[in-house]
Amino acid sequence: MAYQPMSLHDFVSRFGTTDACINAIIERRWPQGWSCPKCGGTLSYRLRSLWALQCADSGCRAQLSVTKGTVFEPLKIPLP
Repeated sequence: MAYQPMSLHDFVSRFGTTDACINAIIERRWPQGWSCPKCGGTLSYRLRSLWALQCADSGCRAQLSVTKGTVFEPLKIPLP
């Protein structure tokens, strides 16, 4: 994905909420779609309170933090 410069207004419009930030991280980390690291399943749902995805395939229920392994992992403040 090539770098696209944007104005401050465009940046705030795109990343101004926690949901928008989490969705952008998900899209960037898994451009081909999410895959469970435990069972390889491709169905998941988002746990909003934890910034995590939980596997919905065959009862696996493994959870993976969206920010784990990113520069956002150690943040103790809201993403926006």
